[in-house]
Amino acid sequence: MFTIGLNVTGSHTRVSVIKEHQLFDQIIEVKQPGIDQLFIVIDRLFSKHNLTWSQAEAIGVATGPGNFNGIRLGISAARGLALALNIPAIGVSIFDAISYGQSQDLMVVIKAVKDKYFCRVGTKGAPIVGDRATLMSFNTQNLNIIGFHSDQLAQAMGVKQISAKYETSLAIALQADKLKMSNPPLPKPLYISQPRVDPKAKTLQRN
Repeated sequence: MFTIGLNVTGSHTRVSVIKEHQLFDQIIEVKQPGIDQLFIVIDRLFSKHNLTWSQAEAIGVATGPGNFNGIRLGISAARGLALALNIPAIGVSIFDAISYGQSQDLMVVIKAVKDKYFCRVGTKGAPIVGDRATLMSFNTQNLNIIGFHSDQLAQAMGVKQISAKYETSLAIALQADKLKMSNPPLPKPLYISQPRVDPKAKTLQRN
């Protein structure tokens, strides 16, 4: 039996499988424009180890923030599979995935569009989107920083930078495995800002 973690909110398709609370295997691939690779990647991983969906105990999925279409794809896949297999689907934010296993008080930073960042301060802070000046305005006393550009931001802010303990899809799988018996709510998208439409491509871009 296994638990699977999915993250398609960014520029990569990330899939991790854990067995007995430890990483069994994972695949991380750069997304190809216009191609939905999620089930292709899962099928490749399953074929490698002769896994089947009947062996799955839970599905963890990234809820955002990140790419608008990727968030919707991942959550729709997880909820549909969970319904068909009668197993729990558990949503995990990228903030929680990056900070999983950390005990410090953290500013978690995620890449947004252009010069913007998604940011959450503390485990209960409200996520925001802003530029570097926005992040610099926070009270950073006794604060550590983790995530995208955290080394540069830590130096500019005069705070300590720390690294994530787990790759995001693995952290998602570990959290799903931990919560699978707790009757968790169905995953819902975490949108911090409104999706944008590229007027040339006429497609939704990162939220």
